[in-house]
Amino acid sequence: MKKNKLIGFVSVVSIALSTLATSVMALERDSATSSQDNNNLVTIQVMNHLCNSNIKNIDDFKALENGKDPIGAFANTIINCPTTPLPKNNIASGTVSSPRTNYEFSVLGENSAIQYFEDADFMEYEITEADVNKDVDGNGIISTTTALDISHYQFSDVNAGNGKVDIMETIPPNGFHFGAVRFTPPQLIPNNDKQTFLASDDAKGLIKLDVTNDTDKTVMLHVYNFRNPNNMKMDNGNHNGNMGSTTNVGNMGSSTSTSSMGTSTNMGSGTSTASSSATRSMIISNISALQQQIQNLFIQIQQLFTQLQ
Repeated sequence: MKKNKLIGFVSVVSIALSTLATSVMALERDSATSSQDNNNLVTIQVMNHLCNSNIKNIDDFKALENGKDPIGAFANTIINCPTTPLPKNNIASGTVSSPRTNYEFSVLGENSAIQYFEDADFMEYEITEADVNKDVDGNGIISTTTALDISHYQFSDVNAGNGKVDIMETIPPNGFHFGAVRFTPPQLIPNNDKQTFLASDDAKGLIKLDVTNDTDKTVMLHVYNFRNPNNMKMDNGNHNGNMGSTTNVGNMGSSTSTSSMGTSTNMGSGTSTASSSATRSMIISNISALQQQIQNLFIQIQQLFTQLQ
């Protein structure tokens, strides 16, 4: 009778050990998946621009860049196509910018839910002539107070899966259409963002990237909108290099911002991360319970052996 009890206990222990091993393997698989997911997470930053009325097409836009070094060409596109935040977001006073307008972008990674502006952070920044060492307003002075607005929107935790990410201007600013996309020159801020570019569909406002080999897992997109032919009116706004006291931030690059002057917080979906964390917690809890059961069973087995002797 005692031997039968012992055999029964051994069977129970074997089942418990088998369950424990299965739980451990599940935890290891979950950890590997979580690690792989984290490796595929990227940040997409979008800076939207409205071009002056004299920029009617891509040839006019390229003329802004011709004959200039990368930083000079880049600065010239921003002075002629200033940034435009959404009406709900502020920009630093005294900076060159376009009027605030309504528009929408979507960002979609292979393994993540589609994100819109409601999921993004507004990043308020400016950059001065001194930051780029360029006389952008043509007055012969490289100033520390003449500044360009470089505010943008940041989409975090985009799960790129196989590296592919689609960004689309789903609703362009009123009276404008998608015209061109550019990347921050590496001469200004070290990055290899341009190498992520696969293709763009100007008619759809679609930009396709492969971020597999991006060095910092963050890509800054500069999207330039051209005026519609029936909307050739006055220029966008403050294009004369407004003077004012500015804060020297100078972050036009692709790296994740270290200080945010915006008012919003990261509202990314985080669905994959939350789900993975919940699964891990459940498995760990099950393992702890099984370990306690096995410990109790071994105590009972020792007592049975003592009785058999």
